[in-house]
Amino acid sequence: MSGVRAWVAANRRTVIAVGVWAGVLAAVWVVAQLNGVTFGSLMDNLVTLLRGTTTGVIVYLVVFTLRPITLVPSWTFSVAGGALWGMWPGYVYVMVGAILSGAIPYHVGRIFKGQPPSNPAATGVFQRIMRRAHADPFQAVLLTRLLQLPYDFVNIALGGMGIPAGPYYAATVVGNLIGSLPYVLLGASLEGSSLAEGRFEVDLGVVLLSVGAMGFSLLLSWWLRRAQSRQRREKEETQPHD
Repeated sequence: MSGVRAWVAANRRTVIAVGVWAGVLAAVWVVAQLNGVTFGSLMDNLVTLLRGTTTGVIVYLVVFTLRPITLVPSWTFSVAGGALWGMWPGYVYVMVGAILSGAIPYHVGRIFKGQPPSNPAATGVFQRIMRRAHADPFQAVLLTRLLQLPYDFVNIALGGMGIPAGPYYAATVVGNLIGSLPYVLLGASLEGSSLAEGRFEVDLGVVLLSVGAMGFSLLLSWWLRRAQSRQRREKEETQPHD
């Protein structure tokens, strides 16, 4: 029992978030039952509300922005954006939401930022990562977006490393243009589905585009890493040796 308490204490934020979401879902289910509405119909009504009004877009962007405190993965909102509004204008809404969503953990990280290592001979792993990130912050941030790394963790780390806001946001926009595309396309492929009617439609052509976009993102990240490695080797070879 003490082991369970220790785990809960160590993962308090996760437990609270799961509890809140369980409470919300339970409340939704109770309200639906009291009004004789099925869960599928309720979800379809919610989709209609979000899809058909400006208020729905605003609600989506606000919830997306606050997503880091809910522990919901960012890709789920990207898929939802594609499913709600299709490739266009869903892609635009997802881009805006992703940038706003990343701002919270990034600026929280900057509150606790450390100083970049001034000693070029520093050998610590974190010091080496910081040194490389500060040498080319735009490329460092761009690489994290293309590699599809955990969004919130990476944003906190980038803020903690003291990556300047200019390169961070510029690289985030460019990286998300490519990195968010597979998820938006995946959502767009489900646009004709309906929970209330039990209809699940998938556009295989759009799914293939989604897979292709993901492959392109990973391929581009591989090319960037090779370019970085080549630049480091060339720099080391040109440095004078004692």
